[in-house]
Amino acid sequence: MSSTAGNNSLRRALRRFSASTSGNVLFTFALVSVPVLGLVGAAVDYSRGNSAKAAMQQAIDATGLMLSKALLIMRCSSSGITTL
Repeated sequence: MSSTAGNNSLRRALRRFSASTSGNVLFTFALVSVPVLGLVGAAVDYSRGNSAKAAMQQAIDATGLMLSKALLIMRCSSSGITTL
């Protein structure tokens, strides 16, 4: 097959493809599904990250409360006053 005949058959195939209206929904769905799946994955990652951040913040808050309570108890006891 020569390059001119190959080009002509490719042009005919592209013309038929661009003129065809059957299967447009499938083609559009295929093109749109890739970014939609990417956005869903990003949303899941963001949600998991936000959950981890909230859990770490809760642990830090609990630690701060525990330390402040321990410091308050240490200052109020007689042994804590002498050690401070």
